Amino acid sequence: MLHSAAYKHVPVLEYHPDEAVKTNVLGTRVLAGLAVKYGMEKFIFISTDKAINPTSIMGASKRSCEEMLKVFDQENKTRFISVRFGNVLGSRGSVIPVFEEIFVAPQIEVDRERLAVISRKLICIRILPILLN
Repeated sequence: MLHSAAYKHVPVLEYHPDEAVKTNVLGTRVLAGLAVKYGMEKFIFISTDKAINPTSIMGASKRSCEEMLKVFDQENKTRFISVRFGNVLGSRGSVIPVFEEIFVAPQIEVDRERLAVISRKLICIRILPILLN
């Protein structure tokens, strides 16, 4: 099972922390329980770099999920794996505005669509080996 569903918008969750808990934490708990119930071999949770030392509700909710899944992993046959990704294009904290400031020369252009495609490919390259092992 590949679980990537979550509220990921930091500003929204700062105003509605209850939604972060309901959707991110309780939703993950429900899916983890179903993975165990139906004998899934692996449960892969897509987390965020914001969970490392959380300074936001979103980061804290994702970190809570990671910690909860460690317990699920220890107590069940299903393998629970968390994978962290960061700098989603267009999100607060994205590296794209930084690149645009660095590459101000007219001959250098940052192509957001091309970077988005590259990012999706890199995500697949990182997740597929986990699924296949």
